[in-house]
Amino acid sequence: MIKLSDILKAVNSTLNKACPKITIDSKDLSESFSRPSFRTELDGLKTSAFMTTFKERNFTIRIYFFNSVVGKGREERLKIIECIEDAFLGTLWITDTFVIPVDEINFDETDDGVLIASFDSLTMEQIENDVDGEMMEELEYRF
Repeated sequence: MIKLSDILKAVNSTLNKACPKITIDSKDLSESFSRPSFRTELDGLKTSAFMTTFKERNFTIRIYFFNSVVGKGREERLKIIECIEDAFLGTLWITDTFVIPVDEINFDETDDGVLIASFDSLTMEQIENDVDGEMMEELEYRF
């Protein structure tokens, strides 16, 4: 079973390989942090049972990039966009056997120059259920 923390670790690891000179920070925004840096999160998580044998998860992976100088650095953000595209577009490997396909990455920019990359994800995993016997095929009843 894949944990949400495994997915976030895989995102951070992929990001670290693609942009090794930029730190990945997990501090709260109210705390001081170094620049340039990344921050990653899973957002909008929805988990549901699919046909009682699979767990389906829908969520958005968000990558925040804080450039070197607040409000400036358009060229730096463009380089990071290309870096994120190269690293994530196609497949995101969580383990040797579990991947998340990435078909589309959205890029937004805040007023103060923070780059936000996001992509929607869907995972399905087989789960244990409590149905032991055979399912009923016919039901007879009398009024």
